[in-house]
Amino acid sequence: MLFMTRDSGTDAQQQRCDGNDEDTLLARAAAGGDVQAFERLIRKYERLVYRTAFYAAGNVQDAEDLTQEILLKLWHGLSDFRGEARFLTWLTRITRNSCTDYLRKKQRSVQTETLSLSHDPDEEAPGREPQDTTPECDPHTAVSERERAVLLRRAMAQMTEEHRQLIILRDMEGVSYERMAAALGLEIGTVKSRLFRARAQLKELLAAWGMFD
Repeated sequence: MLFMTRDSGTDAQQQRCDGNDEDTLLARAAAGGDVQAFERLIRKYERLVYRTAFYAAGNVQDAEDLTQEILLKLWHGLSDFRGEARFLTWLTRITRNSCTDYLRKKQRSVQTETLSLSHDPDEEAPGREPQDTTPECDPHTAVSERERAVLLRRAMAQMTEEHRQLIILRDMEGVSYERMAAALGLEIGTVKSRLFRARAQLKELLAAWGMFD
């Protein structure tokens, strides 16, 4: 089995965290070796991790590998989670740091490499149903949606990591402003203003490629 029982990392600092925070309770249980608790956290956040990894890596295979790497870091680092910040804050930091490290390694190992634009991130994302390939599916619609996905991926690749993360959290995952602010360590007003700029940048990039024609 991939995940093995670990010694509990619970201490007095953890007790200060809000006991009604489901994520914190699950993280504490997982740190004590409760695999089912960890699996519940994975089911809740794997898609968010995958999306972030995908738009950093640019292709499905690397995104899947990076997602697994992040989840392993999460598992092995659970004993360090003190509950002083929300679990989503901690997970977001691990995910962003892992993606940054990945991009640095990629830049060092590859002189010139174009991001793969051959897959839709939703097409093979964890927990997604396969696309309809029956004859009743309109081929023109399918082509249009694929072209839009390609343009979106190209635009996201050109955005800053912060702007990309904001778009993923709010517009793709539907995370509330309150949770985003807690996860990113920002005021809600700051989150909204930065998200506004991120959306404006994304729209400008897509418009340049005729997305809104």
